[in-house]
Amino acid sequence: MSENIKKLVLFGAGNIGRSFIAQVFSRDNYEIVFIDINQDVINKINNTGSYDVINLNPDGSKEAYTVKNVRAVNGQDKAKVIQELNTASLVSTSVGKQALAYIVGNIAEAAQQRQQQNKPPLDVILAENIREGRQYMLNLAKEHLQKQGNNDIDLTYTASILGFVETSIGKMVPLQDSSDNLDVFCEPYNTLILSSDGFHQSPPQIPAIKAVKNINAWVDRKLFIHNLGHASCAYFGRAKDKNTEYLWQSLQNPYIEWKVRTVMLEAGKILLAEYPTEFSQKDIINHVDDLLNRFKNQFLGDTIYRVGRDLSRKLHKSDRVLGAILLGKKHNLPVSNIFDTYLTACDFGKLGNDKNDYKPSEILHNKGIVAVLKEIGGLDNCNQTEIDLIDEFTN
Repeated sequence: MSENIKKLVLFGAGNIGRSFIAQVFSRDNYEIVFIDINQDVINKINNTGSYDVINLNPDGSKEAYTVKNVRAVNGQDKAKVIQELNTASLVSTSVGKQALAYIVGNIAEAAQQRQQQNKPPLDVILAENIREGRQYMLNLAKEHLQKQGNNDIDLTYTASILGFVETSIGKMVPLQDSSDNLDVFCEPYNTLILSSDGFHQSPPQIPAIKAVKNINAWVDRKLFIHNLGHASCAYFGRAKDKNTEYLWQSLQNPYIEWKVRTVMLEAGKILLAEYPTEFSQKDIINHVDDLLNRFKNQFLGDTIYRVGRDLSRKLHKSDRVLGAILLGKKHNLPVSNIFDTYLTACDFGKLGNDKNDYKPSEILHNKGIVAVLKEIGGLDNCNQTEIDLIDEFTN
């Protein structure tokens, strides 16, 4: 590859990878090399060399952007994957946290080879919405290299050859139809928020990229305003009318829109307390109102069920609702509206066919809210904030 050609190696040819990450870098004239294990998708990418990202605007209009100069490699072909990584300008992942352990080995070995060949370190953008992702990946990479036979490798060395960059992914991509082509439908939002730390080289100077210093604040903003608000639309909409199918239908009800906005603003005050130098009240209000307008985009076809399902994860203390409540308790701030979301969510599972989503409702009505907070939420007696929250409903 010529030195002046930019190449992004992108692990994951799914919806976010194709519609968002590839699009951002394609607009800056990067060659995109997907690494995936779906041979059918790989073949389609290699046969066409391009596909369309179709923005579904709130007014019903559509805008298509063609992602060109793309090809794909099977992730199980280790030699080819490492060869691509050796000549990459940048690497990105969009595979989900559970799959990172399966790809980190190739990334670590390629980075070590580059170091031995006096090539620049590998910078890897983690498009995963996971907190402390940099440390998580450094630990995985170090452990892999040690298993290769060098027990002297430590985190300092690993960090010297690998730059893991955390992100906050806010783009909404609905469930796609069963079309056989690669085109992907999504909302127009296209800002990639990433940490300015973690890079060995400078962050890419691309208009769609927003580099921030304190990425934890932006990850929490995504979780406790965007994800919490999104889920609240589903839970309150379902509770108000069991026949509500789409998210935008929920927000047609003025009371639900007011209630969801109130929940999001309550969480916003908590974020301001946690990150007083990162956001302003105006920032929070503008963000909440922008999100509500995006949630109303009926052309995305986002369903209540898709947004609200998976209660064992979404009602856990590490996630959007209970996580926001605990952070609010830490700062002695009101959380009553957010707690309304939690209680309403407990009965949401009756909508779908996932028996695991029935559990919160069964526990709530048979044992009470404290049992839900412990058995589903994961609260225990090892943290004073959690103890205080349990006591609040016990006494």
